[in-house]
Amino acid sequence: RTGAPTVQWLVPNGRLGAGLSCHVTADPEARVPDPDRANNRFPRSGGRTIAVADVPPLEITFIPIVLGGDGGVIGNVTTGNVDQYLITARQVLPLGQVNARVGAPFTTNVVFGGGQDAAWRSILREVEAKRQLDGYRGHYYGVLRPGAGVTFVQFSGFGFIFGRTAVSVQVGWFNRESAARETVAHELGHNFGRPHAPCGGPANPDPGYPFPEAEIGVAGWDAWSASTGGRGEYQSPSTKDLMSYCRPVWISEYNYRKMMEGRSVLASARAGTAGRAVLVRGELGESPRLEAPFLVEASGTTEAVPGPTARVEVVDADGAVVAAAWLPVLAADHGGAASVVGRIPVPARVNVAAVRLRAPRGSVTRAFDRGPTPPVTWRAGVAGTAALSWDATRVPEVLLRDAATGEVLAFVRDGAGVVRTPASAVRMQFSNGDTRLVRQ
Repeated sequence: RTGAPTVQWLVPNGRLGAGLSCHVTADPEARVPDPDRANNRFPRSGGRTIAVADVPPLEITFIPIVLGGDGGVIGNVTTGNVDQYLITARQVLPLGQVNARVGAPFTTNVVFGGGQDAAWRSILREVEAKRQLDGYRGHYYGVLRPGAGVTFVQFSGFGFIFGRTAVSVQVGWFNRESAARETVAHELGHNFGRPHAPCGGPANPDPGYPFPEAEIGVAGWDAWSASTGGRGEYQSPSTKDLMSYCRPVWISEYNYRKMMEGRSVLASARAGTAGRAVLVRGELGESPRLEAPFLVEASGTTEAVPGPTARVEVVDADGAVVAAAWLPVLAADHGGAASVVGRIPVPARVNVAAVRLRAPRGSVTRAFDRGPTPPVTWRAGVAGTAALSWDATRVPEVLLRDAATGEVLAFVRDGAGVVRTPASAVRMQFSNGDTRLVRQ
């Protein structure tokens, strides 16, 4: 097409390799009269080296989120529509092979409401804890649908920066058709380590972004659509970068390269060990806090990624530190208090009593719940749902796992919740360490 750039072409992936270079020759068959053909080749001699990089496959599991605190609504992501979530990601992110699947529903009874930032961060921590306990080293992407009567959400999604967990609103909920799939690409960009681009007033924009108002600066082209049978689309240099809050969106060369670097860092992150451990979830705000810890046996891992860390200690009844770790501090893309989610291995014969989080603004200690386990009421419902209730003054939180596979199905707080699970048997673990087996 006319305009800049004037020529674009696709190079099949099989032709790419180290040492490849290219040059351009205008009218190579001399079909157009031209008195000076010496200037028809660029560069005049030799060629421009093509930078080639291998990227690891993207392993991503989409998790339908059940909002137990908002009427039990479930996010609509299925094997039939999961490709819809990845359209923009395939167009703009540095991806090669994408291995996408849909996981079992995960229930939270965090009240989502209109999507305030605290609710997003709480759900993010639960999904990240599930990812670690499930032993999954790919990306978990939660999909939710706001409850009945909600027509506006403050944020369309949240993701951890330099992490493997994000959550957003389902495809089809917004009036603008492309909004949800653009959010998926945006949140994955955060997972790949990128902050916001400076347009539209986002939190913590990148001070090093090279163009004003998050313009991509250099023209782009939709090569993925062209390679899959579409026309492809030219993208003006004035188009906004995907990591901003402005539209229309594309990807800048600057952020594309940064995301490739981020993907390499994530791929090389060192995994922790499996076995007996304490699951820790907390926030490092003005007043740091910890949620109920769980003593778990799991194959899961806490990856060591670059960036700030927080010291978390496990202590016994005498206050002696029996285990400790520096856990990654997970910053969410919209700011607010940073999160800590991780597993601290503990020896098999150690009697743990409490967890202590040492934060920049002080420390906080959370004791393990030691009250006797109360009776639990479990009522099976329709379509794989069940309602459970117990006395939360004795034990405040329950972790539900598939009894056969160990997959985390839900975190239920405050003594009551509605969960959705296809599992025929569910193992309930209370925050006092007790467990119960429920057969559906």
